[in-house]
Amino acid sequence: MSIKTGFKIPKSFYIFNHKINVEICDKILDERDRVGEADFRQNKIRLVNKQKHNIPDSQQAQTFFHELLHHCFNQLNEEELNSNEKLIDNMAGVLAQAFETMEY
Repeated sequence: MSIKTGFKIPKSFYIFNHKINVEICDKILDERDRVGEADFRQNKIRLVNKQKHNIPDSQQAQTFFHELLHHCFNQLNEEELNSNEKLIDNMAGVLAQAFETMEY
């Protein structure tokens, strides 16, 4: 099965009436070489520019869903789930593949 890359990264979305903006950044966010960040104070998701850093569409989609899940768990006040990186990364992979391969 070949993976389609039909998912588009949104500019913004809402969680519990809080607008979350998505920013594409031109530089790596820190020395740990992360490619995404959930900023709860500013209600933002930051993703690195996939073209500039040669990041595949599938990886950027998974990173978006990873950060989205952090925002969801933060809004639900689920600190334990929000700190479970294995759970979040696995769920992000499932969501990314589902959205990328949806047929209409």
